[in-house]
Amino acid sequence: MNASQLVSEYANGRRDFRDANLKGINLAGASIREINLEYVDLSGANLQGADLSDATLNGADFSSANMQDVNLTNAQMLNASLVKADLRRANFRSAFMMSADLTDANVEDANLDEAFQ
Repeated sequence: MNASQLVSEYANGRRDFRDANLKGINLAGASIREINLEYVDLSGANLQGADLSDATLNGADFSSANMQDVNLTNAQMLNASLVKADLRRANFRSAFMMSADLTDANVEDANLDEAFQ
C-alpha cells in the first residue's frame, strides 16, 4: 500500500490498517487521527508533522522513522519500536507507551508529559 492509497481509504472512512506493510512510506503532514496501525511495519517511514493523535499503534515498528513534529497525543503505543527514530519536537502528551523501545531515538525537545513508559 502506498501513501495515496492509505490517505484515500482513510478519507473514505477506513480506520483499521493493522498488519499492513508500510515500510518507508511517506505520510509527512498527513492527518490520520484515530487510525489503527497495530503491528504495522513503518520502519524508515517519513511521518514528519503527521497527526496521529488518538491512534492505536501497539506493536508497530517505527525503527529509523522520521517522526519530527509528529502529534501522538493520546496514542496507544504498547510495545512499539522507536529504535533510532527521529522524534525531535514530537508530541507524546498522554500517550500510553508502556514497554516502547526508544533505544538510540532522538527525543530532543519532545513533549513526553504524562506519557507512560
